[in-house]
Parts: sequence; C-alpha cells; structure tokens
Amino acid sequence: MGVRARMFVQQVARNAGETGTVTLQAVSRGKENSEWSAYTPGGSLNLTLSRKASGALDFFNSRVGQEVFVDITEAESPICTQCNEYVEAGQGTEVRGTDGYVPGEYVHTDPERGCFVNARARLGLDG
Repeated sequence: MGVRARMFVQQVARNAGETGTVTLQAVSRGKENSEWSAYTPGGSLNLTLSRKASGALDFFNSRVGQEVFVDITEAESPICTQCNEYVEAGQGTEVRGTDGYVPGEYVHTDPERGCFVNARARLGLDG
C-alpha cells in the first residue's frame, strides 16, 4: 500500500550553480479536495534538482500553480556497492570521504562483512 498526495507546484527556482529548487504544497482548497484535506490539511515537499535533471525542472516549471500527484510507496532495500547484496534498514551507511559523501556508495556496516573497510580501501580513502 502507498500514499497518494495531491499537491500544487508553488515555486520553481533556478539557482546559481548547478541546481534548481522545486516547492510543492499540499492541496486543501476546493470541494474536490475536502476529503483529502480533512486528513492532510498541510504539508510541503522541497526538491533540489541538479542540472542533469533539467527535464524534471522543465516539467515543474511548466506547471507552476497547477496540481500534481506525488505517489509514495515502499522502496526496495539498497544494494551494497561492495558486495552487491541488499542492505536491510539500519545495517548500512554512505561512504564519506574528505569532501563529503561519495556519490553512489552505500555499504554494509557489519564489521564481519568488511564492506565498509573494503570500500574505503577501493576508493583510496584510507592511507
């Protein structure tokens, strides 16, 4: 089971640099939304998108003031980038380097598996 949120595109901003920001607000106006808003009278969602997501920015920019649906469903567990097995909730972490998190790297934290230590060595973060 999932949740479907009815929201309107409040704002799209193209930021300096490589990102844009989209702000969505929960819809509570109008008779057609009275049942939905009785349970969710307010809420917002902010997305920061990279320039690589320019199609998504264009999608939202062309819909400022319009209503959209946001569907929320359970996601599969992430896959460890070191051993290629699923990482169950609470059993993994992102790999952090000197400049922050390494994009796309997510590993098991269990010391017996060695994924975290091995990933850091593979990425040249130790030594």
